Parts: sequence; structure tokens; C-alpha cells
Amino acid sequence: MDARLSLRAAGGVSNGSLLAAAAETLAQALGEDTVLDVEIDTDLWEFSADPEELYFALLNLCRNADAATPEGGVIAMSAINVDPFEGAPEGVVSVTVADNGTGMPEQVLSHVFEAYFTTKAAGQGTGLGLAQVREFVERNGGVIRVESEVGLGTIVRMIFPRLSRGVQIAAPTDLR
Repeated sequence: MDARLSLRAAGGVSNGSLLAAAAETLAQALGEDTVLDVEIDTDLWEFSADPEELYFALLNLCRNADAATPEGGVIAMSAINVDPFEGAPEGVVSVTVADNGTGMPEQVLSHVFEAYFTTKAAGQGTGLGLAQVREFVERNGGVIRVESEVGLGTIVRMIFPRLSRGVQIAAPTDLR
């Protein structure tokens, strides 16, 4: 995916405390046989992301992961500092949702960010979720990456430029 970390107007500020609070609510939205394993850096940097929009992005990713683990499983949500990062010498915050579910074949993976693309049965999904998550991440100057392997699961990484004293720091770079 061609995307760039960039300087953008912040729609809000998120941090580790907000993510930890969101995780408690997210766990309640999952199936009873699904466990949400949360790991957040204790010194997680602040990053540009509206907390409410971040919550809905995580909810979408967790629900997708839950659907990919119909027999139950583990969904891992993590948030870590990455310093330095490809073209962002001040570092970034990586927020990841990973599952050990069914995974996606390449022909599905190549379409996941297209609006109205869904693998769910009629009436089960709109196909807007990942398109909206991508738009949210990019609007906040970040990038999103998805890795998946059939039978092993899926990893979605939302990568946001860190904030430093209220100023977003990131050098634009091509992340291929």
C-alpha cells in the first residue's frame, strides 16, 4: 500500500490510558469463547487520533477478528512505541489487532480496503468497516498494514506519528 506518514491537523490526542479503558469495553463486545489479550507500553507516547474514532476503529477490527475465530480464540491488541521508524526519526505508535482465526487468501486481502467489499453473508456486514478504518488512520497522518495467512490469522497495524509537546512529529516517507 502506498501511504505516507505526514503532518496533519490533529483531531484529538490518544494515549495508553485511553487505550486501556477502551480495551475493557472492547472485551465485552466479543464472543464468550474469545479472549482479548491486551498489551500496552506503560510509557506509550501520545499520538494524533480522536479517541472516539480510535475506539470505533478498534471495535471494528476486534469484531472482524472475532468473526474470524468462530470457535473462539485469542485476539491480541497491543500498542507500542517504535523508535525510530522508516522515515520518522522521532518514532511512531503502532496499535495492532491480531487474531489466530481463519486468515484471508491473497485474493481477499487485496480488496479489504475497498468500500462495500465484504466476505460476510448478505445482511451480516456492510463492507465499510476496513475502508473507514483506513480513512481514519490516514486522516490522522498514519498508515495501516494488514498481513494475513489462511489458517493462521490476521494482523492489522495502525501506525500513527507520535506527538511531542502537542506537536506532531513525522518526516514524510514512502512506506512500501
